Amino acid sequence: MDENDLLPDAEAMTDTWAGESGYYQWRLTALDHPNFLRLFLEEQKSLQYAAEYMRRKATPAVVYFVQQGTNGPIKIGASRNFGKRLKTLRTHSPVELRVLGTFAGGFDVERDLHHELAAHQLEGEWFSPAPEVLAAMTRIALTA
Repeated sequence: MDENDLLPDAEAMTDTWAGESGYYQWRLTALDHPNFLRLFLEEQKSLQYAAEYMRRKATPAVVYFVQQGTNGPIKIGASRNFGKRLKTLRTHSPVELRVLGTFAGGFDVERDLHHELAAHQLEGEWFSPAPEVLAAMTRIALTA
């Protein structure tokens, strides 16, 4: 028996609209199949993952600039849920974080900024508060 033979043929349902007996016979046969529940649950989980993926992709991302203190390093990041992201950053930071700005953009804009400002990169997404970093933020603000 291969994967195609796991459930009864849909042709068994041809009598569904003429009378209920064909549908119920198909249903009883499908429910009695040893792999029916496993296959049903796998398909349901797959559809849930697909729906969640589509929901996340439909949410636009923003580019954000967050600074530690008043003269500290600046984090340049992107997020689809900035409020949640900021809460996480603040939880892990021993220093107060200030939001310098959020701008329409996304992950491509963030990547381009990281490449453009690589000379000022300290660690990961953190950059020194150099005039070039602040100028990039101003440029993004004017074009957003």
